[in-house]
Amino acid sequence: MENDFYNFWENYLKPKDNITLNNNQKKLVKYIETYHNVIVLKFRQVGCSLCLKAYVAYLLTYFRGMNIGVITTSSWIASDYLRDIKSMIDTLPNDLHPGYYKCTDSEIGFKNNSTIVVGTTNKISEMRHCKPITFLIMEEIGYIPNIENVWSALAPSLHTFQRFQKDKGLPYGCVITSTEARGDLFKDMWDDASKENATFKQIEMGNKEGDI
Repeated sequence: MENDFYNFWENYLKPKDNITLNNNQKKLVKYIETYHNVIVLKFRQVGCSLCLKAYVAYLLTYFRGMNIGVITTSSWIASDYLRDIKSMIDTLPNDLHPGYYKCTDSEIGFKNNSTIVVGTTNKISEMRHCKPITFLIMEEIGYIPNIENVWSALAPSLHTFQRFQKDKGLPYGCVITSTEARGDLFKDMWDDASKENATFKQIEMGNKEGDI
């Protein structure tokens, strides 16, 4: 397909920095598109965050009505995260660029009726009351304060709106990441993901090239 993620990367993102997707990154995308809810145990500097930013840019470009939330450990990390995604989208040709109607340090609204909000738990909790989150990323959850209570509040509505997206044949998902399996919530969810018919699928992104 012309509008799949790999063509998006090869045609629009790779020429910018000449970075080739490694096997770990390709496996992550495969898991997101196959299983939708993915929990990632990663080494540092394996390209997990870069891959997720690129995938979010792809979703915001090609799909209408996406409401994407990204929870990070601090406001300044959130601003950098959103800035990187915006930079990727701004490399697109004019006929593909989705266009903005709102652009702040923590939120971008697009003319195709998609939205992304990036911030700490408080910011995403605010988004939950205004928009149905259809794709959620929680980066380094072991370092996010009060994440257990936030997840308990987010999970029911997230799963509900994921079903709506699935019924409409649109993308949906939740990606949770951690290094060193830090934090009780990550450890519990990681263990649960090893069980049959679990909601989340485990993936390890090591410092070596993973198998596809």
